[in-house]
Amino acid sequence: MSYAIQAQVLSNRHALAACLLATLVAGGCNSSGKLLKIDEETLNSSLDHLEQAIPACASAAATAARRDVGAGLGDQIGALIERIRQADYAARTQAPAYQLIAGVGSTGSCGGALNVDYSHESGVTAYTIGLLDFCMATADGNLTLNGALNATENGKPSDAGPVVSSFVASTDGPLEITTPTDTISLVLDDARTEYGLPAAWTPGVPDADHPDVSTVKSLTATFADGREDFVDNLRVERVGTPSAVTVTEGDLGTRGEGYVRIRTADGEPLIVQALTPQSGALELQGAGDTVLTVRPVGAQMVFTLELDGAAFPRGVDCAAMDGLKAEALTAFLMALPLF
Repeated sequence: MSYAIQAQVLSNRHALAACLLATLVAGGCNSSGKLLKIDEETLNSSLDHLEQAIPACASAAATAARRDVGAGLGDQIGALIERIRQADYAARTQAPAYQLIAGVGSTGSCGGALNVDYSHESGVTAYTIGLLDFCMATADGNLTLNGALNATENGKPSDAGPVVSSFVASTDGPLEITTPTDTISLVLDDARTEYGLPAAWTPGVPDADHPDVSTVKSLTATFADGREDFVDNLRVERVGTPSAVTVTEGDLGTRGEGYVRIRTADGEPLIVQALTPQSGALELQGAGDTVLTVRPVGAQMVFTLELDGAAFPRGVDCAAMDGLKAEALTAFLMALPLF
């Protein structure tokens, strides 16, 4: 498998996920409109919307009992990734340089298919990731995905293998997500990562002098009721292992209602391990110096909220997403081709 696309998925996926989560938590925004004031009414309304729209997420106090849901999944995912890397290495050492070996298509736990088509020339690999009624079962009902994502790894040939320097991705039309309670249309426009330390097969571990820099021009989520949430002009830096993710700029919100700015708190980057933010703080900055702080609690996609420095009685609990996360990641990694 191309380590660069694997690194992109594993290293930056949850920086974007945190921004999407913050969009739902923060309420309405529009980067071409007014800066939104974040208050209790807006926040409660957005948390109600989160519960209705996302089957694996709920608004609740971040209790220890809920944080324990799915405990140990991070270790399981880490072991899975290591097995895939070992298979990748074995395949590459037995094949001529630059030969691509097809991955295997994947079927969801309740049907459908995920497939990856690809082409490779002169160190550059183009991918089309297709989802056809790809279905994942949840306790609240099935979640089904349809659509396609186009991605490109840009690199140069070398005797040691392609030296990949960047990764670019966009959806090919909308990606439709159907849940028991809603239909969500996702459109990703120009997501890219420039690797701080390009190297053959896999980028080096980025450091403070050579961070990986990821940007997203726009990510839009349109719901069945017409609500359109988005993240615009996002910029994220990543260093180290586990990843320390710093959001340096970005706007997020809902069309027609206003916008808030998104940043990581000073000195508190998001520490991301096993695909999950584990510590740090994300700040949503609104009008009148209002600030919503979103803090990961442990490793189970549970978040506490602080409004203008005071603890908010409701939080966000997406611990039930662990199963979906593992299933989707496994299907995607197994469908990728091997170099």
